[in-house]
Amino acid sequence: RLDRLIQVLWDATDTYRFVYYGVPTNRHRVEEEHNLIIDAFADRDAERLVKHMDEHRNHAVDALRRFLDAK
Repeated sequence: RLDRLIQVLWDATDTYRFVYYGVPTNRHRVEEEHNLIIDAFADRDAERLVKHMDEHRNHAVDALRRFLDAK
């Protein structure tokens, strides 16, 4: 069930991922943020992990808002 749910969510964000990752500065930011998330996970630091995941989501939402507002 979890696998199907993740696949549905992933598919639903395809367009947004294309828009967000299409900007070179966003791709660089995503790579850095993913590394911070992985490091926090590897360190089993839940507080840091949640902080980095929240920041990552907020950056993506802000970038997509700017994109949609410009249209």
